[in-house]
Amino acid sequence: FVAVAMLLRSTPHIYTARLPDVAGDQKLLVPLKIWILSQAPQDDLPACLFSWAHNLVPLLHTDPMARHLILCFVETILAKPDAPTILTDAPAWRGKRLIPPPSFEMLLRLTFPSARLEATARFEAIYPVLKKVTLAPRAPDFHIREIFTLCLRLAGEGISNESAKEATDIAISLLTDNADHDACWKHWDRLLGKMPKASAALVVNLVKKWDHLSPSSRKATEQSIQKLLICSLGSAGVAYSNPILAKEALWS
Repeated sequence: FVAVAMLLRSTPHIYTARLPDVAGDQKLLVPLKIWILSQAPQDDLPACLFSWAHNLVPLLHTDPMARHLILCFVETILAKPDAPTILTDAPAWRGKRLIPPPSFEMLLRLTFPSARLEATARFEAIYPVLKKVTLAPRAPDFHIREIFTLCLRLAGEGISNESAKEATDIAISLLTDNADHDACWKHWDRLLGKMPKASAALVVNLVKKWDHLSPSSRKATEQSIQKLLICSLGSAGVAYSNPILAKEALWS
């Protein structure tokens, strides 16, 4: 192990992209991966969070002990001075987002479960920072589209009232905060036929929250009213076989 540790420390993060392909008993993989990731310098916070989100988050469902070790790893990262600012200002590492959409979905589900677990409070403590990193500005369009799609799906599933509410709020923020370009709205338009129920519910929630947006947000999203009407009509159109759903999608 000493020789391996020396090799890993001499070429930090060279293994980050390869670890997800390592197979085996997941209960054994968690401490092994944590040990490997711990060999890299811990002062490069973006690289550390990238390694955690891509390699350890997918193993959160392994068992309570593994979950504890994985949470300890990220809690150490976030406890560093100015960690939230550093990570939000640098939400990507080597051209890839620190927190990929599948990992963010898992974090959202674990933070807002249908039934609270022993670790729920720890997820609630780290989630706000990780959410800011995931939704940090200057994200590429494909990243925004993936996040919007998963939030629309979660909002439509209604597995947990809290998770659905959080997913709906994120979807609305992506539409209103990105009003200067049409990527998110156009993507939603393409999803209408695939997710009519979730889309109709999002239209209803967006209209309800419209008056509660901040003045700056309302001004920034004035041009979005027409887009919202188009999506509303489109959602009603694809839901024509369900009159109740179509009625929900229409607004005036």
